[in-house]
Amino acid sequence: SIFDRAWYRQNSVQANFAIQAGKAFRFQSFNRYSKNSGALDNDAFVDELDFTYTAKNLQTGVKNTIGIGKAQVNVLYQLNRTRRNYLDDSTKSRNGFYRFNQSAYKAMEHFTEAFVVYPFGFFRLTPGGDFRAANTDYNAHQVSAFGASKPAQSGDSVKQEQTSLYAALNFTQHGFSAEGGGRFNHHSVYGNNFAFNFNPSYLVTKNVKLFANVSSGYKTPSLYQLFSVYGNKDLQPETSLNLEGGAQVFFGAEKGNLRATYFNREVKDVIAFFYNPATFRSSYINQDRQNDHGIEVDGNLQLTKMIQLRAFYSYVDGKITTKQNGRDTTYFNLLRRPKHTVNIYLGTQLTPALYVSLNVNTVGKREDIYFDPVTFASQPITLKPYTLVNLTTEYALLQNRLTLFADFRNVLDQTYSDIYGYNTAGFNAYGGFRFRF
Repeated sequence: SIFDRAWYRQNSVQANFAIQAGKAFRFQSFNRYSKNSGALDNDAFVDELDFTYTAKNLQTGVKNTIGIGKAQVNVLYQLNRTRRNYLDDSTKSRNGFYRFNQSAYKAMEHFTEAFVVYPFGFFRLTPGGDFRAANTDYNAHQVSAFGASKPAQSGDSVKQEQTSLYAALNFTQHGFSAEGGGRFNHHSVYGNNFAFNFNPSYLVTKNVKLFANVSSGYKTPSLYQLFSVYGNKDLQPETSLNLEGGAQVFFGAEKGNLRATYFNREVKDVIAFFYNPATFRSSYINQDRQNDHGIEVDGNLQLTKMIQLRAFYSYVDGKITTKQNGRDTTYFNLLRRPKHTVNIYLGTQLTPALYVSLNVNTVGKREDIYFDPVTFASQPITLKPYTLVNLTTEYALLQNRLTLFADFRNVLDQTYSDIYGYNTAGFNAYGGFRFRF
């Protein structure tokens, strides 16, 4: 390889437990902690020999389920805490902008939700509400040819909250099913918003189902998009209208099914990352309208008692309409997103204890923008397709409490062969075990 090997380490632990106190009450706790560290590059295809990072993440929470007559009450709380530190001392810098760069990010997110599931007759009513709050801190010490700076942001001011109330009503009778619902959101910065969804389905025969869905969406900018070095405090939320329809065919009891879906999505005030070649500044901006559409086909088939086949195909196309030089301009903008994607999975239970699976994933060509770090010029390019092959084996012991597994992966990627004159080929293997108490 013409590039150095950037190292990476990950350590993680997960612990879940549950208490069933009679038929009416259940308590569950989930806890996940991970620590990642590694080396970073200076830029795309530009090495950096002394740029390292450490990232720590804690996710913990509880879920309570209480039965009251026919109703079921659910209460959930989750905490997500992230710490990230970067250090580039530039003693071995390769074209690095900073002579010294040390930065630290801290983020905290709280999420709590309560909802009730109440069945009556042919209906099921689900009302509820949730509350989420997030804040982040940022401190850095940076030295470049333009001098030294110590940018900082406090979680006391870089924060946002959202309160939501929602309800959904489901009806099922004689092969017809429909669910309609709505959600009211109150955001600490962007005020009030309402979103809805309606999705009917109908069993034409015992083996054929038709379905449709119409819904709206609402997405506020993240704290990073608002307050980071690329932030824009004038960003507006994204809103969307989503249409979907299709059919599903069932091949019989436990033999499999095939589903085809068409979707169309229109998003307004799309949040995008923008580089200004005149000011050399990058920031997040709102663009006018994004329209995407496509087809997805997926299915699974039990070929024999021992062999299962699953396959997936997707076609995605899209364009954005925005103003350039005072005029509306429409163009394809799904960068690095393939129009065609195929995934095939084949699994077999060779023995009661041994399971083997083969997964092949093919990603089609993609359009991208290449930024030349020397000339600062951007030019459109077409990335070539690539294929991933993954072979996995699992062996169960101790009445399925202990599982040994091994994973073998092979990749041939010709994405940047025309630009840099080389192909990426690799083989990875790893193994481990899982134990269930």
